[in-house]
Amino acid sequence: RQLLMYIAGVGGTGKSHVIKSLVLLFSKLGRINELMLSAPTGCSALIIGGYTIHALTMI
Repeated sequence: RQLLMYIAGVGGTGKSHVIKSLVLLFSKLGRINELMLSAPTGCSALIIGGYTIHALTMI
């Protein structure tokens, strides 16, 4: 089964903190390799340690 999540909000609402908590959870469960993170811009992708949406979907 695949779980897709979309986390949105204005600046300063804690989106990056939520994502970092999810990364920590997956890491502790030994399932970090099953997690892929993406963001709309290179800057936001860098902050969360992920890829841009375009890079992840190869478009």
